[in-house]
Amino acid sequence: MGGLVGAGAISEGLVRASLESVVRGMAQNTDLPGSLQTLVNGIDDGKAKPRDLSAVGARPTRGRDSGRSTSSFPDRSSPAPAAHAADAVRAADPPTPRAPSLGASQNERSSHDGKVGDIASLGGEERERVKAMALGWLARRIEHVERKKDAITRLAFAIGCRMSAGLLDQQAAKEALWDICEPVADVQHTDVDKAISDGIARGFDLAPMLLTLRCIRYPLTDFGIAERFRDRFGADYRFTTAKGWVGWDDRRTGGREGHG
Repeated sequence: MGGLVGAGAISEGLVRASLESVVRGMAQNTDLPGSLQTLVNGIDDGKAKPRDLSAVGARPTRGRDSGRSTSSFPDRSSPAPAAHAADAVRAADPPTPRAPSLGASQNERSSHDGKVGDIASLGGEERERVKAMALGWLARRIEHVERKKDAITRLAFAIGCRMSAGLLDQQAAKEALWDICEPVADVQHTDVDKAISDGIARGFDLAPMLLTLRCIRYPLTDFGIAERFRDRFGADYRFTTAKGWVGWDDRRTGGREGHG
C-alpha cells in the first residue's frame, strides 16, 4: 500500500486509517504499539519505492493519438487506479447474497436500519468477537487512564455505554474501576456509579465494531482495500466519467474542487 501511496494512487490517511482499524481489531494482538509502528514503517518503505501505474487503465491508441505518451497520472476524465479496483470489485461481487461470513448480514442490515444496540441480536461467533474487543479496550483504558476525577468518570461513562449493549460485565468492570479510584482522593464510588448509569442510559452502537470485523476478513490486497473503502465510505462517494470521484458533504454532491 505504501507503493500506491507513493505513486499518488490512494490517500495516505485512508491507508493508515484502514490498516490501523484492522490492527486495533485483532483480539490476539499483544503488542499494539509495536504493530502500529511496523505498519508505519511498512508504509514509509513502500512510499520510498512508488508503484509504476503507467499501464493501469491504458487503452489501445488509434490514429494521430498513437504517438502520444501515456502519463503515470490519469487526468480527471479517467478513473483513478483505485477506481479501477473498485469497479473490478463491483463486477466480481454483484448484489447477490454472499456466502456466510462474520458479521455480513448484520452489517448490511445496520447500514440501512441504523444502530445495532445489543449483542443479543448477533450470532454466537460475532458476539464473542465483539466482547473480546470490548475487553481489550477496557484493559487498555484502565492501564492508561489519567488518575484524575474527570478522566475516571469519563471512562466510567464510556464503560456504561458498552454495558448497555452487553459488551462488558457490570460488576467486573466496576471492580476494575474501583481499584484505580482508591488512590484518587476526590473520587467516590457514587461518582463512578452515576457515570456508569449515565452511560447505560446513553446506549452504544455496535455497527462500527461489526463493520471492523467484516473489514478484517478482506485480504490485504488492492481488491481488499477497495472492498474496505466500499463498505466504509461507499454511501458517500461515487465515481463518474464526467467528474471523476464525487463525494457527499451532507448538503450536496461535489467533485474534487467542491463544485456540485
